[in-house]
Amino acid sequence: MVWMLAGLAAASPSLAQEAEDVASDRRTALVKLVETCSPSAVDIIGQTPIPGYPGSFMQSVGSGSVIHESGYVLTNEHVAVAQGQQVVVLSDGTQIPCVVVATSPAEDIAILLAQTDQPLTPIALGRSHDVMLGEPVLIIGNPGGLTHTISTGIVTGLDRVGGGGAVMLGGMIQTDAPINGGNSGGPMINALGQQIGIIESKNTDGEGLGFAIQVDRFREILPAMLATEIRQGFKLGLDVSPMETAVVTAVEPDSPAAAAGLQVDDVVTAVGDMAVRDGVHFHLALVGRAGGQELPITVTRAGESLTLPVTLAELLPRPAEEVDGLVQGVYLEAYQGQWRELPDFDPLQAVSAGVVPGYGLYVQGESMDFFGLKFTGYIDVAADGLYTFTTTSDDGTKLWIGEDLIVDNDGLHGAKDATGLVRLAKGKHPITVTFFEHAGGEVLTVHIEGPELPKQSVPAEMLSCRPPQPAPANATQPAD
Repeated sequence: MVWMLAGLAAASPSLAQEAEDVASDRRTALVKLVETCSPSAVDIIGQTPIPGYPGSFMQSVGSGSVIHESGYVLTNEHVAVAQGQQVVVLSDGTQIPCVVVATSPAEDIAILLAQTDQPLTPIALGRSHDVMLGEPVLIIGNPGGLTHTISTGIVTGLDRVGGGGAVMLGGMIQTDAPINGGNSGGPMINALGQQIGIIESKNTDGEGLGFAIQVDRFREILPAMLATEIRQGFKLGLDVSPMETAVVTAVEPDSPAAAAGLQVDDVVTAVGDMAVRDGVHFHLALVGRAGGQELPITVTRAGESLTLPVTLAELLPRPAEEVDGLVQGVYLEAYQGQWRELPDFDPLQAVSAGVVPGYGLYVQGESMDFFGLKFTGYIDVAADGLYTFTTTSDDGTKLWIGEDLIVDNDGLHGAKDATGLVRLAKGKHPITVTFFEHAGGEVLTVHIEGPELPKQSVPAEMLSCRPPQPAPANATQPAD
């Protein structure tokens, strides 16, 4: 009817007005929401080489959202293509090559960078701590390669456990909005046009059971996922909350940030030439920086805008330690107990102790449940540089280099990876790994990757420890 009325516009102004009114009535709040948010949603198409078949590629499809106009895109880790070619497709059909900036396999989250000189349209990042049951949500994605498909629904559950791949995630938002293969990584949007979740999976055993990662979880892990200072070797010394506006929460004494005059409660509005409207943007603005670089930071303080000149310092690697009298292997202490997170083992009585070749499930007796392990020793690295440590555990693990916690994989969970970065100088460094098993499956592995060192289980020849000291004659020996 609308097109018929529009065709009579020249002959009858009143009919033209009626057509305009009808069209206006059809532009509901939902239509306006789609029009606002659609430019921020992207379709992701990847091509990965097939091993053994030169010239052949496997195509994958997924979804994502632009979270900063400079081209940063939020999606799932299982959507991001680490090798091969990948493009993001805008709502107008424009295709832009992109690269992977950072991933968190354990959380199934990834950040891509669309390589464009033209500003993109970012979505507003919301919060998910106050999501309500029954709240309407909008999904924009690429199911089955059908680009920019719209679906709607409501929030039907909170704090769910789900997962579409090798990981099982907790704290997820459940929705009855239609979700299919290709929707992964796309935005879950509330009625205000804010992204509150990242579509992750659906339960194929039933209808209307889709799941999204809470956007607050993305905010929480972002600083560690990017690890900009460690990864790129510079020092700023500024803590900014990623949860809402970019509020400075701490300034490290004697740091470049302190020298420039930055203060707690300053609100960062720009880093260099990159606008900052959210704490997430601040951390993205540090990607690609380097020691020695001049980096002006603009803040709002007491209603006044200030631009403070900052010179980033070079981040030196952790110095090696001079130690002798070591033997090959690591010193293992085993404990018994029921925990839901790692305890402080130091005040506890070990049930057994001794030197073992490396990291693994060295369990005494028949029981494979309710125990804890603490490995201590030194790791000898062959070159200065950036090292990546990964623990895979069921249940929790932590890994320290010296006093610094590098990997936190704590908690009661199934087999799950967690990764951390550290810059080390050539030589020996103290390393501690703790682990606990509650009940069920048991997994413990520790991997390392570094300069000219491909990812692998920590080799036995890199590990050493102090041999156990003979106990006094009147002391009780730990059980073997």
